[in-house]
Amino acid sequence: QITNYIIIVVDANIDCNIGASKVVLKTSTYPNKRNVAYGTIRSTDPRTKAGGIELGAEFALVRIDEPILDNEELVREVSDCKTIGEAFTSGYLIAWPSAFVS
Repeated sequence: QITNYIIIVVDANIDCNIGASKVVLKTSTYPNKRNVAYGTIRSTDPRTKAGGIELGAEFALVRIDEPILDNEELVREVSDCKTIGEAFTSGYLIAWPSAFVS
């Protein structure tokens, strides 16, 4: 008899209670309000870390689903990623200011 198992690994830093909200990231460069990426919010818990730094009260942890402007600079660099496009390609979750998420 063959038994199949599924192993699910959950990152302790991800807030599993929040719904996976689809969002649009807007540039944080004043005064523009252009869209820079489509994404999914993974956490708004201030203690969640992105790139080793806690989000704090004013950021959300976001997965980039589709970049609109690949060369838009990240507000907080993650690993060696400096732009939306690099973070998307690498698959990193990023911190993005909540005020620029809609």
